[in-house]
Amino acid sequence: MNTKLLIALPILALLSIGAVFLIAHKKAHVVDNIPVVDGTTVDETPKDNNTTVDPITPKNTVDIDDWQRCFQKLPVKMCDDLTTEADRSDCYSASYQASQLVFPDTTKELPSCVSFYQYQKASQTDAPVNYNKYYQDCFLNADAVKAAKTSAYYYNSIYAPKYITCAGF
Repeated sequence: MNTKLLIALPILALLSIGAVFLIAHKKAHVVDNIPVVDGTTVDETPKDNNTTVDPITPKNTVDIDDWQRCFQKLPVKMCDDLTTEADRSDCYSASYQASQLVFPDTTKELPSCVSFYQYQKASQTDAPVNYNKYYQDCFLNADAVKAAKTSAYYYNSIYAPKYITCAGF
């Protein structure tokens, strides 16, 4: 199978799912200074895999429709926009790793993402996007953010605008 096709498949999956959500936002800003919670308690017993990125509460209350309109208005950014093969490869890798954690029906989908997508399917568009912290525990999960940050371009231009800024964090 062609290696370009193997690299393009995760990007196409990301774009397809993104189109479904139809999230929009006017000019996204960089959200690279969000600290990651370490996932341990005082006795150093690991928490469940729903460890999220701070801040714990969104800055704005965003409903599902707001989130989708925000996503839709964002400029289309792709790993193919990068000029070097190494940067594109890093971006594709970050996209694939993050997608495996946050998108439905993948082999590594986080339990918190399963909860979010079940909630989203059962909700009206005016329901809060972060009801019961489902969204936060999915898209701001420390592992998902860490995977997205393996490429600064992917995190700053694609992941953070769509999944952090548009949700009001």
